[in-house]
Amino acid sequence: MDRRRVGARSRPLALGAGGALHRADRRAAHALPRALALQLAAHALRNSDQPLARIAAQVGYDSEAAFNRAFKRSLGVPPAAWRKAALEP
Repeated sequence: MDRRRVGARSRPLALGAGGALHRADRRAAHALPRALALQLAAHALRNSDQPLARIAAQVGYDSEAAFNRAFKRSLGVPPAAWRKAALEP
């Protein structure tokens, strides 16, 4: 099995026949940046009064609707509800 590194500090990725990443590895590799972006958005919602559209754009979403869907899928509540709950005493 061929092993290659992506970046200087990343763990090796297991490559199958023909150099293709295993399906689970591809999903995990793609999900990490999205999960990190949504955690950054959650932090911004909790600690700023920036509009949702601005936060969505800052974390890489082109539309507020796509950001709302992804946020709710990942964190269980829409961004506006997350912010409201964070502001409650």
